[in-house]
Amino acid sequence: MPPSWSEDDRAWATRLALDDAAAKGDAEAFVVRRAHHALQRLGPREPAAATWLARRLWRWRWLAWAGAIGFALGLLADSIAAASASNLLAPPLWGVLV
Repeated sequence: MPPSWSEDDRAWATRLALDDAAAKGDAEAFVVRRAHHALQRLGPREPAAATWLARRLWRWRWLAWAGAIGFALGLLADSIAAASASNLLAPPLWGVLV
Protein backbone atom coordinates (compact mmCIF):
# COMPACT_ATOMS: atom_id res chain seq x y z
CA MET A 1 0.00 0.00 0.00
CA PRO A 2 1.51 3.38 -0.95
CA PRO A 3 2.00 5.95 1.79
CA SER A 4 -0.73 8.57 2.19
CA TRP A 5 1.79 11.38 2.49
CA SER A 6 4.61 11.62 -0.04
CA GLU A 7 7.54 13.95 -0.54
CA ASP A 8 5.61 15.69 -3.33
CA ASP A 9 2.74 16.34 -0.93
CA ARG A 10 5.15 17.71 1.65
CA ALA A 11 6.75 20.04 -0.87
CA TRP A 12 3.32 21.16 -2.15
CA ALA A 13 2.02 21.98 1.33
CA THR A 14 5.24 23.77 2.28
CA ARG A 15 5.27 25.86 -0.90
CA LEU A 16 1.65 26.96 -0.51
CA ALA A 17 2.12 27.71 3.19
CA LEU A 18 5.18 29.81 2.43
CA ASP A 19 3.19 31.77 -0.14
CA ASP A 20 0.31 32.31 2.31
CA ALA A 21 2.45 33.21 5.32
CA ALA A 22 5.02 35.33 3.45
CA ALA A 23 2.93 38.46 3.88
CA LYS A 24 2.72 38.01 7.65
CA GLY A 25 6.23 36.68 8.21
CA ASP A 26 4.90 34.72 11.17
CA ALA A 27 6.13 31.19 11.94
CA GLU A 28 2.86 30.28 13.61
CA ALA A 29 0.88 31.33 10.56
CA PHE A 30 3.16 29.16 8.42
CA VAL A 31 2.53 26.08 10.57
CA VAL A 32 -1.23 26.65 10.58
CA ARG A 33 -1.40 27.16 6.82
CA ARG A 34 0.81 24.12 6.14
CA ALA A 35 -1.45 21.94 8.28
CA HIS A 36 -4.48 23.34 6.46
CA HIS A 37 -3.01 22.51 3.06
CA ALA A 38 -1.90 19.07 4.25
CA LEU A 39 -5.46 18.28 5.32
CA GLN A 40 -6.70 19.32 1.88
CA ARG A 41 -4.64 16.50 0.39
CA LEU A 42 -5.06 13.93 3.14
CA GLY A 43 -8.84 14.32 3.51
CA PRO A 44 -9.81 12.57 0.28
CA ARG A 45 -7.16 9.86 0.77
CA GLU A 46 -7.96 9.04 4.39
CA PRO A 47 -11.75 8.94 4.93
CA ALA A 48 -11.32 8.04 8.62
CA ALA A 49 -9.20 11.14 9.22
CA ALA A 50 -11.70 13.35 7.40
CA THR A 51 -14.54 11.92 9.47
CA TRP A 52 -12.63 12.39 12.72
CA LEU A 53 -11.71 15.98 11.87
CA ALA A 54 -15.30 16.82 10.96
CA ARG A 55 -16.52 15.88 14.46
CA ARG A 56 -17.36 18.64 16.89
CA LEU A 57 -15.04 18.76 19.87
CA TRP A 58 -17.49 20.35 22.29
CA ARG A 59 -20.66 18.57 23.29
CA TRP A 60 -23.16 19.74 25.87
CA ARG A 61 -23.15 16.44 27.72
CA TRP A 62 -19.49 17.08 28.57
CA LEU A 63 -20.67 20.08 30.58
CA ALA A 64 -23.02 17.83 32.56
CA TRP A 65 -20.23 15.32 33.20
CA ALA A 66 -17.82 18.08 34.26
CA GLY A 67 -20.43 19.45 36.67
CA ALA A 68 -21.12 16.00 38.14
CA ILE A 69 -17.42 15.25 38.57
CA GLY A 70 -16.84 18.67 40.12
CA PHE A 71 -19.72 18.12 42.53
CA ALA A 72 -18.39 14.68 43.53
CA LEU A 73 -14.87 16.02 44.02
CA GLY A 74 -16.27 18.88 46.10
CA LEU A 75 -18.07 16.43 48.38
CA LEU A 76 -14.93 14.34 48.64
CA ALA A 77 -12.79 17.36 49.45
CA ASP A 78 -15.31 18.44 52.07
CA SER A 79 -15.15 15.06 53.76
CA ILE A 80 -11.34 15.10 53.73
CA ALA A 81 -11.09 18.59 55.17
CA ALA A 82 -14.06 18.46 57.55
CA ALA A 83 -12.19 20.43 60.22
CA SER A 84 -12.44 24.20 60.32
CA ALA A 85 -8.84 24.50 59.09
CA SER A 86 -7.40 22.32 56.38
CA ASN A 87 -3.79 21.40 55.89
CA LEU A 88 -2.89 22.44 52.34
CA LEU A 89 0.12 20.15 52.39
CA ALA A 90 -1.96 17.03 53.15
CA PRO A 91 -1.43 14.40 50.43
CA PRO A 92 -5.17 13.48 50.17
CA LEU A 93 -6.04 17.10 49.44
CA TRP A 94 -3.38 17.31 46.71
CA GLY A 95 -4.73 14.08 45.24
CA VAL A 96 -8.20 15.62 45.01
CA LEU A 97 -6.84 18.79 43.46
CA VAL A 98 -4.84 16.89 40.86
